[in-house]
Amino acid sequence: MRYENEKAYRLISPRILILVTTVDILDGIDAMPTTFVAPVSFKPPLVMVSIPPKSNTYDNILDKKEFVINVLPSLYVTKVLKCGKHFPKGFNKLQQAGLNWYSSEKVKVPRVKEAKIWLECRFVGGLQIDHLRSTDHVPMLGEVITAEVSDDVVTEGRVDMKKLSPAMHITSESFAVGFEIVKKKVA
Repeated sequence: MRYENEKAYRLISPRILILVTTVDILDGIDAMPTTFVAPVSFKPPLVMVSIPPKSNTYDNILDKKEFVINVLPSLYVTKVLKCGKHFPKGFNKLQQAGLNWYSSEKVKVPRVKEAKIWLECRFVGGLQIDHLRSTDHVPMLGEVITAEVSDDVVTEGRVDMKKLSPAMHITSESFAVGFEIVKKKVA
């Protein structure tokens, strides 16, 4: 079966739902839910988030050069998705969504208190191709300068995905929750 090219991203799912926090020029806290996130390098530790170029989050990252990736348990999916609504600069989207925040360790952008994983990032670049400004998302790279996970989702030194239970986006309004971990040895 052929699949529409513009919907090919749906074939790579489920994808973890995260909340990217930034600060705007009026010191408002912006938060954007996305599933377009991936690690791209161990050394240096780089992650990529793909951000709509017409969004406040995109402007905030370019202006402040930092952002935080927050991973919340699936029980907060409705509040995370509320952060997708547009608010003018200077507003606190986390407050509007009913989420709490606190200071990060090394960046000025706050962390989401309900999250269980936090990656504090400094913007190091993106794809600066002119025609990408007209696309719906632009890949932006961040160097992870602080990574932290809540002790209550760690088992034997590793993130326990059953305990974390992040929301995994499938398509539209469909999410997978809960995990069955299966270990396989590479032949």
